[in-house]
This record gives sequence, C-alpha cells and structure tokens, in this order.
Amino acid sequence: MAKDNEKRFFSLLKDLFVGEKIEGDGAYVNLMKLKSKHFEEIEEKLSKTKEAVEAKLLAVEEDRKRVFEKKQELISKIPQKILAFMKKLEDGLEIQL
Repeated sequence: MAKDNEKRFFSLLKDLFVGEKIEGDGAYVNLMKLKSKHFEEIEEKLSKTKEAVEAKLLAVEEDRKRVFEKKQELISKIPQKILAFMKKLEDGLEIQL
C-alpha cells in the first residue's frame, strides 16, 4: 500500500508540475518543455534521495534488531543468575556481588 501511495504521489506531483504534453512551437511550448525537463531532474534527485533514506532506514532497522537480540540475551541470563544466587544462599556459601 505504501508503494501505491508513493506512486500516486509522484504521479500527482508530475501532473501538477508538468501537466499534459504539449506539441508545437512558441514561447509557451518552450516554457512547458523546460518545465518538464526541470521536473525530470527533480524527480531523479528525489529518487536518489529516497534510495539514500531507505538505505539509512534499513541500517537503523538492522541496528534495532541487534539491540533487541542483545536485550533478549541479557534477559534470558537473568533467571540463571538468580537461580545460581539462590542456590548459593541455600548452600550457605559466601556470596560475591
């Protein structure tokens, strides 16, 4: 759905900026051609920017996964530490904190 919204957005942006393709000669037609060419350059820059943003988001997501894996690993060790601590208490051994 996000890709559909993105395609619709860029299509609407192009329609607003460029409009219908005009053929012929004259100052107005030349202006519209320049406007169309300018939009193509903007569209290319937006595409490159979008790719860079997506790459950064992917890197952030990978970092986020690693952080949660580490948290899960840490939390999974807590019950083992508590059980070991309780066993030492039961055995009456000296406990180091």
